[in-house]
Amino acid sequence: MALPVPDAGSRDPPGRDRPELTARLLAGSGRHPGRDTDRLRARGRRDDLDPFGGHGRRGWRRGNGDRAASSLGGRSMIAGGRTVYGLELGVLMLDTVFPRLVGDVGNAGTWPFPVRYRIVPGATARRVVQQPDDALLDLFIDGARSLERDGVRMITTSCGFLALYQKEVAAAVSVPFLSSSLLQVPHASRLVGPDRKVGILTMSRDDLTEAHYEGVGWSSTDHPVAVSSFAPGAAFWETYLVGRETVDPQELETELLELGNDLLARSPDVGALVLECTNFAPFAPVLRQELGVPVFDLATLVFQTHMAISGADFEGLG
Repeated sequence: MALPVPDAGSRDPPGRDRPELTARLLAGSGRHPGRDTDRLRARGRRDDLDPFGGHGRRGWRRGNGDRAASSLGGRSMIAGGRTVYGLELGVLMLDTVFPRLVGDVGNAGTWPFPVRYRIVPGATARRVVQQPDDALLDLFIDGARSLERDGVRMITTSCGFLALYQKEVAAAVSVPFLSSSLLQVPHASRLVGPDRKVGILTMSRDDLTEAHYEGVGWSSTDHPVAVSSFAPGAAFWETYLVGRETVDPQELETELLELGNDLLARSPDVGALVLECTNFAPFAPVLRQELGVPVFDLATLVFQTHMAISGADFEGLG
């Protein structure tokens, strides 16, 4: 399945040969790239437009995650203290310039709720993946605290290698912190059973260590994994680690499918995949379809946590 890329020198719309894929890239799976994107954005702004947070009168009682108010004469009072409200997700972004497709944490079109981004200065992909240090940790803690002050209800990051900092950043804030999709490995491992492994697709196998696993609370002794990554020179490597600013999405899709197929061929006992790299997430639907195994990525982690925080109103029950 090919992913189209706009051609700056052509007047034809991107993905003219596969319009259904263009729609998926631009507006998410199954959405019209223009009309339904507007609807999605409208939903994302519902807290600015609807005094009840888009949930009717039940929404303001729930508070959309803001502090519950005191009671005055039997009536609830709302509480202030910030400038902006209704932010569901805060994202600590690496300091990068490469492109991000829908499905990537750094593309706001990925999320059906309001998001606040905070770029961590100097946190380049190479530095985070290959040269982590305490100075970086302090920068991410400062960024997380800033996002919490802005009122976000959960915080995540744009690089799975930040698993190293899960404990420290989580301890520094009072909202859930999701450093890495690697948090899901124990869950995936238990789903597939004791005789099967979890496969991890990562940007750099040599740099992904036991310390990253331990950072998010597990070890490869407890949860056996099979790990595979790209070599220098691959389009993924050159774009998302070196920092190339243009790339053909079809080339990325082909590379990632080959990586997944090779891993399953070498380790046929792999029962599920976890995508360490957040830039892999736009291709997760293709991996699920072609490889036939569950695929966990940052999006599955964020959506599960969002449901745990916000839940769902089951109208008509009770």
